[in-house]
Amino acid sequence: MGINLVGQASKKEVQNKRLTSVLKRTSFIVLAVYFVALAFVFGVKVLFSRKDASLVLEGQNLAKQIKVLSASETLLNTVKNRTALAGKIIDNSPQAPEKLLVEVISMLPIGAKVIQVDAQPDNFNVLIETPDSKTLTQIFSAITASQFTSIELSSLNLTDTGVYNASLNIR
Repeated sequence: MGINLVGQASKKEVQNKRLTSVLKRTSFIVLAVYFVALAFVFGVKVLFSRKDASLVLEGQNLAKQIKVLSASETLLNTVKNRTALAGKIIDNSPQAPEKLLVEVISMLPIGAKVIQVDAQPDNFNVLIETPDSKTLTQIFSAITASQFTSIELSSLNLTDTGVYNASLNIR
């Protein structure tokens, strides 16, 4: 058996001091971890609040742009509708007699001649002279394949000289 110089009471004090020391170190580490986590959470909150503020500002700017552009969009839709209506009016209006004559003349094969033109507001009458029936057939083919909606053969005559005269009413 050995001699105990410290005594029984001092063993408990040593254990208490060790326990106190361990508790102090542990509480300090826990407190440090808590402060680091708190700083991280605060940093994330600041980051998200700044991002939120910038997004709100950007949303307000976009709303202003939308208001400005909606007026332009309304104006563009009005222009689009009016040009569509103007296009319908132009499509429904009769063509000028000069344009019709130019189109008919452009379809004539070699040897065919326009003898007479009678232009009325609602109809266009053309008298064409051809040297033979082949040329006359070519004219009929070209005119029926064209854009004209109504073509009427008013008269077809064979003269004593062998020339064909065809009167066409075009609308």
